[in-house]
Amino acid sequence: MRASDYRPGFDVPYPLPPMGVFQVRHRANSSSRPLLLSFKGTCRHSRTKYAAWHDGAEVVIVCTDRLAPEAFDDENYHELALRSRFALTPAGNGLHSSRLMEAIFLGAIPVLAEAELLLPFCSIVQWEAFSVRVHAEEWHRLPSLLRAISPSKLREMQEALAEAREAFFENPMQTAVSLIAQRALVVRET
Repeated sequence: MRASDYRPGFDVPYPLPPMGVFQVRHRANSSSRPLLLSFKGTCRHSRTKYAAWHDGAEVVIVCTDRLAPEAFDDENYHELALRSRFALTPAGNGLHSSRLMEAIFLGAIPVLAEAELLLPFCSIVQWEAFSVRVHAEEWHRLPSLLRAISPSKLREMQEALAEAREAFFENPMQTAVSLIAQRALVVRET
């Protein structure tokens, strides 16, 4: 399904399952997040621009399909996300990727970089409260845009992320069924 095929009020975009986060997610609320931004994954096609931000100090970008920076070659994605305030969550082979849910469960603010992302439960989740959407014309400035977010705003976003995780994503099937039941009730009343 393409994002342009989405039918508001009918389709329910469902989250992809996070991979392997459950053994480390208890550390998601840690206040020790020295990295500004991280990503580990393939950097093909539209993702090639990610590698330019890697500085090894604040921004760690590990492209697994290239020669990775030696210090981070063996770095586990989950450990990177747990140490990051923000995590790149590009689209995968679908309308979003499992990186999105992994970031949420690991407490890193998702950075949404694709114009065609269709976010899970987008009709009821206020994504703007706990994520950063970067438009194509601002892409080159991403690290400086993230640095400009004040500590108080960052705390608000982290709190909103934790609330959304608990309310919508801890039990996504319950969220989906509730949403469908709400819609069925509205249709029956009309």
